[in-house]
Amino acid sequence: MKTQRWPIISQTLLLPLNGVGIFLSWTLLQTRWAIQTGKQFSPAFCDAKASSGCRLAALSPYSEVFGHIPVSALALAFFTVTFLTEIHRLFRKRGSEDQHLVRSAFMLQILACLASVFYLWIMFHVIGQFCSGCLGIHLVNGTLLGLQWIRVKKSVNRVDDRKVIAALLVSFLLIALIAGAWVFGTEHFTQQNSKRYYFTKEVFTAPLDPHYRAHFGNRGEELHFIMAVDLACPYCEEMFKNFTEALQASGKQASVDLILFPMHQKCNPYAGLEEPGACTAAEIAICRAQENRFDEFVHQAIERPANLISGVSGAVALAETDAPSRPALEECVASPKTRDELKRLLEITQGDRTRSPVDAVPTIWFKGVRITGALSPQEWVRFFEKSSLPLSDEEL
Repeated sequence: MKTQRWPIISQTLLLPLNGVGIFLSWTLLQTRWAIQTGKQFSPAFCDAKASSGCRLAALSPYSEVFGHIPVSALALAFFTVTFLTEIHRLFRKRGSEDQHLVRSAFMLQILACLASVFYLWIMFHVIGQFCSGCLGIHLVNGTLLGLQWIRVKKSVNRVDDRKVIAALLVSFLLIALIAGAWVFGTEHFTQQNSKRYYFTKEVFTAPLDPHYRAHFGNRGEELHFIMAVDLACPYCEEMFKNFTEALQASGKQASVDLILFPMHQKCNPYAGLEEPGACTAAEIAICRAQENRFDEFVHQAIERPANLISGVSGAVALAETDAPSRPALEECVASPKTRDELKRLLEITQGDRTRSPVDAVPTIWFKGVRITGALSPQEWVRFFEKSSLPLSDEEL
């Protein structure tokens, strides 16, 4: 009696486990749609914060195969096919177990587990964070492999390998058809918001000061950017967060030479706006650059931008946690030397014979292309993966 117990248990568990796989892969596909459409959809196990593993996994270039087909769509198709196969088994005639189907399902499950091993390595080695929904799928895959193995062991009859391969190819075809129909049939869900940037060919040639350099990301290939930014501008804050998230998802890091361009006419005659806190943020950044603490202040400004618009004292408190040191920083902010340095930086932004003046932020130079405006994390990821930035919408 005991010898028959495990096969019965394995057959009972296969159907609900495939149902769990359908739920998890569908939820991850929803997360991906949310990222592409700019919505803040957040499943129970996927935080919408920039640091969450689910968002980074969805943004990663490894999350797509065969062009732009999401891996989560293939996972959904795989679990749907296996779920329907188990439904078919429930209604089969007693004693009519299809040996070819059993062996094919086992071989397909082996391939699914190999894919799980690969994506576990991607999460650990490239992204550096684990997606809880993805981990659930990998756990389901591993469990299903064990249950399928029990079923194969129960079947001792020799099976024609050609029939097994034929059944396997049919399964692959079904998975491809379901995934393709699901992705392309729901294309209207994945339409991106209208682009909020434009780009032109342009090389930045002006000399730069390494004291105004910040670093983003913490692993992988290092990319170099030049950016004209206003640390108090919400669009620049959004750009920095999207930029950092895309670097993490791609397993890359970046060194960025920043040119301060506060969007306030009080300290910038080239600005057309009056962004609160812009002048103070730029002046504090200059003072911090003189102390080799520029990178530190840039990240503080990105994490707590509200402090920058609460007056000089609030912005100084953001930059300097040591209260006795704050008066010296306030004195530096108000000094003529700091104003002269800001004027020098602004003159850099006005261009020369090879470059147009900066008139909006963020403005970014990368690989011979000038980008003005805000990019989504997904657009950044695709840019990172190209040898040079695309110059037409069709290449995005």
